[in-house]
Parts: sequence; C-alpha cells; structure tokens
Amino acid sequence: MAHYWGGLGLLIAILILTLGFFKTLIILLFMLIGIGLGWYLQQSNFFNKLLKSWR
Repeated sequence: MAHYWGGLGLLIAILILTLGFFKTLIILLFMLIGIGLGWYLQQSNFFNKLLKSWR
C-alpha cells in the first residue's frame, strides 16, 4: 500500500513543478469535490431514481 502513496506523491510533485502550487491546489480541490459529489449521488441512488422516473 505504501507504493501507492509514493506514486501519488510523485504525481503531486510533478504537478507542482509543471503547473505551480496554486493550480495544483485547485485541481486537487476540484477532484475532492467531484469524488464527494459522486459518492453522495451513488449513496442516494439518484441516477436509479432518475432513470425510473423517465420510464
């Protein structure tokens, strides 16, 4: 499991060196928002309810 964290650290380091700190921070923030929104929609069965209402 430790090698995953090393790979993530390498990816973040490359992003910081190529894009800069604040752009990398914004990318990570949007990724976290997307993960949270996706998790919430999956837990609430939003898409299943939406598809059932269209049928």
